[in-house]
Amino acid sequence: MRALALLLLAAPVTAAAAPYELSVGSSVRALPGADPVTADSLAGGGVGLGYRLDVDLPRHFELWGEASSLWSGASGAMFQTLTTHVFDVTLTAGAHLRYHPFRSLAVSGALAIGYQHASLTLDDTNGNSASDTAWGPVARASIQLDVLAIDMKAFALGLRGEFGYLAAAGIAMTPTEARSDSSDTLHIPMQEASLGHLDLGGPFFTFGLVSQF
Repeated sequence: MRALALLLLAAPVTAAAAPYELSVGSSVRALPGADPVTADSLAGGGVGLGYRLDVDLPRHFELWGEASSLWSGASGAMFQTLTTHVFDVTLTAGAHLRYHPFRSLAVSGALAIGYQHASLTLDDTNGNSASDTAWGPVARASIQLDVLAIDMKAFALGLRGEFGYLAAAGIAMTPTEARSDSSDTLHIPMQEASLGHLDLGGPFFTFGLVSQF
């Protein structure tokens, strides 16, 4: 049985017939540039869609286009009196070059660009809340490792681990106080205090399922 397993693992790799790919999983991103807002990492999930491009490459190589969406959040504290909540949705598109050293193993290098939508909410001990949201550009580079438990011509299923770095432009945040929209209430304009630029870039790790069909 051991010899048979080694033969299957080392069998020649042919181009997969399945042109589509779906990946789902969980993600954790460290935030070295967001310490004033939160000391925690962004944690959440994501989904990706891929398409195998019909290009001539050396044996065992494939080029895939991909689009992905990640969502994650974290909480923290400021000045020991404010509770902070950060939520981020990142949308990217790019490509990854995949190398199959063995039938059930694949290693990829991925590059992608896109935008993130970040939101920041501040709550104080008196029940007051202030928040702001904004968009900003991002770029991502990573290495992926796929281990396929099922690898057939028209269908494959396995596990994917990905480690990389997401570079994000600092997003200017100016939280404003939430207020009632009651028509019989007279609103007095309040000063808005800028918190500077929120940097949600950092190293990340994702782990989940990948399927080709």
